[in-house]
Amino acid sequence: MLLLMSSHNTGYQMVENIDTEQGTVNQGLVLDVETHVIEEIGHLPEEGRAQKVQIVGNYAYVADENAGLEIYDITDKTDPVMISSYFDGGIAWDVFIKGDYAYVADDDNGLEIIDISDPANPIEVGSYFEYYDYRDVVVEGNYAYTAGGGFNIIDVSDPTKPSLISHLNYDGGSAYGIYVEGSYAYMADASDGLEIIDISDPYNPVEVGQIDDGANAFSVVVRDNYAYVADEGDGLEIIDVSDPTKPVEVGQYDYAGQGNAGDLVLNDTYAYVAWGYAGLIIVDITDPTTPLEDSVLGDVGWAVGIDLEGSFAYIADDYDGLEVINVTDPKAPVKVGHHIDGGNAENIVIEGDFAYIADGTNGLEIVDISDPATPVVTSQHLGGGDARSVFINESLAFVADYNAGLEIINIADPLNPVSEGLFNDGGDSYDIFVKGNYAYLADGYEGLEIIDASDPTNPVEVGFYDANTGTVHEVYVAGNYAYILYVTEGMDVIDVSDPTSPALAGHYDIGYYSYIDIVLNGSYAYLAYSTLGSGGGVQILDVTDPTTPTYKSEFDIGERAYDVSIQGPLAFIAYNNFGMAIADFSDPTNPVEIARYDMGYDEDVQKLSVRDNLIYMANGDDGLHILNYIIKNDPSIPLNLQLLDNSNRSVTLTWDAPLDDGNDDITHYEVYRGTGTVMTLLSTASGYSYMDTTLTMGDVYYYAVASVNSIGASDMTIVQSITAHSTPGAPQYFELDANYTASVILQWDIPADLGGLDLGNFTVFKGLESDKLIQLDSVTNGTYIYFDTAIEQGETYYYAVRASNSLGEGDLSARLSVTIPVETVETTPTDTTPTDTIPTDTTDDTTTSETTSTTPSDTDSTSDTGSEEAPAIFAPISFLSVLVSFCITIVIKRRKNN
Repeated sequence: MLLLMSSHNTGYQMVENIDTEQGTVNQGLVLDVETHVIEEIGHLPEEGRAQKVQIVGNYAYVADENAGLEIYDITDKTDPVMISSYFDGGIAWDVFIKGDYAYVADDDNGLEIIDISDPANPIEVGSYFEYYDYRDVVVEGNYAYTAGGGFNIIDVSDPTKPSLISHLNYDGGSAYGIYVEGSYAYMADASDGLEIIDISDPYNPVEVGQIDDGANAFSVVVRDNYAYVADEGDGLEIIDVSDPTKPVEVGQYDYAGQGNAGDLVLNDTYAYVAWGYAGLIIVDITDPTTPLEDSVLGDVGWAVGIDLEGSFAYIADDYDGLEVINVTDPKAPVKVGHHIDGGNAENIVIEGDFAYIADGTNGLEIVDISDPATPVVTSQHLGGGDARSVFINESLAFVADYNAGLEIINIADPLNPVSEGLFNDGGDSYDIFVKGNYAYLADGYEGLEIIDASDPTNPVEVGFYDANTGTVHEVYVAGNYAYILYVTEGMDVIDVSDPTSPALAGHYDIGYYSYIDIVLNGSYAYLAYSTLGSGGGVQILDVTDPTTPTYKSEFDIGERAYDVSIQGPLAFIAYNNFGMAIADFSDPTNPVEIARYDMGYDEDVQKLSVRDNLIYMANGDDGLHILNYIIKNDPSIPLNLQLLDNSNRSVTLTWDAPLDDGNDDITHYEVYRGTGTVMTLLSTASGYSYMDTTLTMGDVYYYAVASVNSIGASDMTIVQSITAHSTPGAPQYFELDANYTASVILQWDIPADLGGLDLGNFTVFKGLESDKLIQLDSVTNGTYIYFDTAIEQGETYYYAVRASNSLGEGDLSARLSVTIPVETVETTPTDTTPTDTIPTDTTDDTTTSETTSTTPSDTDSTSDTGSEEAPAIFAPISFLSVLVSFCITIVIKRRKNN
């Protein structure tokens, strides 16, 4: 069960935790939080209420009332090891293994089907629940038969989708056992004895027979027309069922007049019966009418379930877990293996990846908590059998055992703890505190004992203090003082500056409290107490002067407080029957409760330890619970806010996630816009960017962003500003001229709207069709004329120009066209005037012929070379003068336009 409390906006963020039980304190909490979340993430059940067991290969499958399905590796019969478990909070009564599936009869959750193809990783794949009270299950073919508050036949042909075939309300109230043989189901129906049901038609089961002896039938096995019934009132009953409609009792065996027979298995000659506190009883059934006791093995807790495999009997022990018995000689069974599942966790200390639990039944229990969600017992050291407290000092565990005194255990290898030394003077050891070479033992009526443990193999008492006023229950050492709590006589402060001569230095007692735990932090002592009724809480004492402890305040939680752990300003308080409370002790005169975690059922929370954000609770007979303590804050501000121009009159904001999400998922980001001093929520964004498209050109805009989780919003980022820009408009005054066939001349001027940025290049476009222009060339800003010489006479061309800035290209100018004229060539008339004939020189062998110009000329017989070349010179000069004149005109126009 999860309960959150926070009545104010003050809270804490856990940054470092040191176990105050080890004599040091934590100062690493930061005030700044609103919501405290506590949720259980791991559980190691201590009290195994093992009910049934089935052996398959090298594995034992145990149905545990409190822990669900447990799977043990029994390869080594002398050392069974639990390798996995599946528990969903119900009450597992029975388990039946078939193929890769375990079928669990769970009182509260019905039939659960668990895939065990990997025994180390059991996974529930299907379940069925209707009606109530599932106590036993048998699987035959495609059907699962369950007994409890009713008789069910369930189709499990598809284990992932079990479905009800039929249900039968029979005369009994709650059947505990079921056995299927042929066409009949036999049920051990508590006070209604044995009931026999015809299941030949699975869709229509019918009760056909019953025999009732008024006792309490618990389980049944059928063989050779006999039903063997384990009856909690009458022992072993043997019933002739050759006629299922008329069952008749023919034999009976009861151990010393004590019933309590819980479960049984058979072989050819013997019935092996789990017989409650009597243990394992082996009965010779060679003659079913005269069953005879063969042997009794009583070295168990409370035998409930049993299975037989080869020469070994496996007992599900309601108190002590799994027992392995060698029955090679049925007349002399021998226990060879034991996995303790029961226990009573009294105290806990966390060190590295291990939890060290002082267990009233199991001694020192070492649990691997490297994965807090799946704690695993790695080893146990039974010691004296009633461990009450544990203190870890480097590689040594000091255990205060109620019966055995002080035991020192070497835990250098947590998988193999080894006893180093023992000190016992016959007292009742409750608590232990180690400082330096000395162990301070709260030893009940023997008072405070100070033990030199410099040689762990030979601890020696060097001093003691006994006021003979009551039972010393707790001890805490700080500086030169030992603070000891009596059960009902308050607190003594003992000067231990000389450990060989401890002396009373101060005392505190109100007189009507029972004190259970003490811890010091700085100048304050915190005492967990219970009142004469059922209330209790924590008293806060000022021990600035240890000789005069002064009452400061009291935090009443309304329950008996069993333990208190201080982490900075927070107090974690374990209380009887329910769970844990967390209080703000930052003001010792005014403690305030800020959160509470209730287990939701009767639960004795004995001790707790806090590491990082995890709380480890020793819960009496329910073992170890691991809670995740999350303090949810407002998140921190987003990182790296940037404003980017990316299109006309818009801005894109980008940012990164905050460094601290406040121990909660970021749900969204808030985008703010404003004047810089006044910011208004503009919109929200789920990712790391947002585009604002509502800008007005030339205006200045201010932006900031905040992170948001379920607790609240962060502060805004530093405000950043941007001026609204755009790409430029279209170039102005775009014109073409193509009066001459040498080139097309384009001219333009800068756009009226520059987009608020410096212009870049101008791009010239050209095409043979208006809507199919391609880039021709580009010119730099400052050049507003372009000559296109790649033209052909008689062709029509289309042109446009576009300006650009750092945001990109702007609007296109108007599309203009021009047709290149075809040049006309003039023909000069031929001169027909006769020319003089030059006589031929007859003295030469060759004849010279002279061709005259066809251009009109004077009749001078001498050729005028200058007159003939004049037209060729005149043409280019005439074109150049026109071009210059055209450019001057352009300049004049531009000046006029500007």
